[in-house]
Amino acid sequence: MLQRLAHAFRLGVVSNSYGNMPALLAEAGLAPFEVIIDSALVAVRKPDPAIYTLAARRLDLPPSSILHVGDSWERDVVPARAAGMRAAWLAAPTAAAPAALDGVARIASLHELESLLA
Repeated sequence: MLQRLAHAFRLGVVSNSYGNMPALLAEAGLAPFEVIIDSALVAVRKPDPAIYTLAARRLDLPPSSILHVGDSWERDVVPARAAGMRAAWLAAPTAAAPAALDGVARIASLHELESLLA
């Protein structure tokens, strides 16, 4: 699915990691990402919106044209929205939602992305 998406969209990863995210993604065969932002390598961590702003800058795209998909409401969705991105929250159907999703798409599986983006 990521390979299919990579043919139509520019993909990136924003991760709080230890400086090894590029290697981990390559080892797992998950390498269709044009930009990989690893917090240890850029000295900014989620939930700071600056890490999302950096991703947009490296993709050379306005934040408003980016859909960020994250599994943490507080560390992913809130700061991505603060940086001006659209957001999708990857959450189990049983996960309690915040009071208002406020235009945020909720998906239970990454496979739902293709229909969300169609």
